Amino acid sequence: MLLKYREMKEAVFNSYKSLYDKFHYTPKDVVFATIGEYDFYKNFSQIDEIIIFINFALIFFENQNNFNFIREKLIELVKEEHLEYYKKELKEEFGEFICDVTKVKEILQ
Repeated sequence: MLLKYREMKEAVFNSYKSLYDKFHYTPKDVVFATIGEYDFYKNFSQIDEIIIFINFALIFFENQNNFNFIREKLIELVKEEHLEYYKKELKEEFGEFICDVTKVKEILQ
């Protein structure tokens, strides 16, 4: 895991504000530019990936942006079978994380 949950959440928000609001990237380009920024790090993991996708989904939903292009990826990442891994990795930050995951699951239904 590259950053703590709250730090990554803030980094995702800052990417959105910068790339979408300031430079007028499409939501799809914002997500993949952000993933690309972190993906080259050796320690980039599934936990980093889900944090990015979950938080973009929440931001896009709040700002009424279409995020169907990440829908299938979100469905895969939030499966129950992954929760134990996320809990192990996030430790004390799991509570905040699972609240955000629950919100996204509700949005996806």
